[in-house]
Amino acid sequence: TDPRYIGTPAVYCHTSNKSLPVMKLYLNVPNGEYEVRATIIAKDPGRTYKLFYSLNDELNPSKDSVQVTKNSDVSLGTVTVTNGQFELFTQKADAISGGDGYVGWSYIRLITQSYANLKVFLQGSYAGSQTMTTSLNTAGMIPVHHPYNDTLDIWNYRGSERIYNLPSDVVDWVLVEVRTGTAASTTVGKRAALLKSDGSIVDLDGTSQVKFKAVVPGNYYIVVRHRNHLPIMSANPVALGFTSSSLYDFSTAQTQAYGTEPMADLGSNVFGMCAGDASQDGSINATDLNAYWIPQNGAIYDYQTKTADFNLDATVNATDLNLYWTPSNGKATQVPN
Repeated sequence: TDPRYIGTPAVYCHTSNKSLPVMKLYLNVPNGEYEVRATIIAKDPGRTYKLFYSLNDELNPSKDSVQVTKNSDVSLGTVTVTNGQFELFTQKADAISGGDGYVGWSYIRLITQSYANLKVFLQGSYAGSQTMTTSLNTAGMIPVHHPYNDTLDIWNYRGSERIYNLPSDVVDWVLVEVRTGTAASTTVGKRAALLKSDGSIVDLDGTSQVKFKAVVPGNYYIVVRHRNHLPIMSANPVALGFTSSSLYDFSTAQTQAYGTEPMADLGSNVFGMCAGDASQDGSINATDLNAYWIPQNGAIYDYQTKTADFNLDATVNATDLNLYWTPSNGKATQVPN
């Protein structure tokens, strides 16, 4: 029988045959934790079957089972790969109701993910006491779609993240990326996420840690970007887990971020991303003043183009110049290209 789904070869068995040889599937994959999913193919719909299998246990091919009634997509559980090879073993199936018949699976695939648990403050919106203002949110200025899906390749991101019911404690969108090394060429994942007033960076539901699909759990450098603050990167690789991760708090010390004094001193031993990069080129300089703050000063505000609003209060004025651009003029991101 030809498989109905493109993917790994189809494996069929008749529930009355209990003497089949053990069937094996091997896949070479990076070490890490995966969810194993399979497409069930039932030749005789309306019947209930139980398929037996094992993950990485050839001596016991009936260790686990899954019960199915029709063509469907099912989870076979999670597996940790330590030697670069995934193994699935299967041998038989039972008829639970409706009589014997043919049943099997195809398109067996491994799905991995990692979660990042991060905290960071923006200098421009920092209000002291471990909190940031939410003025843009209150004014209804934060767009439902993240702002990093640009056409100028400033951010080099094409994600589709959007949210229609923005939590009231969201400060703004940020862009988070994970790297296997320090260089930008080692980037393996990016996500637009929400920055909350307490500094936590969360996924689109407003509470969960940031999920990176197809990123194998492991140790990664974490880069955080914002549309008018200097980007920062973790000083060392951060452990990302399959279901959750321990908090990595950039705000506790300059040494939490990569480079030499890469963040702004916000007082009381709190540190955050430097405000003033209106051009989003990684440097705070005369371009941010002459090409952005001067023409935007006092103009009617809009989120997408008024990037010289360094304190995120929906107004470009002297405060943005005197408190943010002037003291930070000459600074540049320490994140490697």
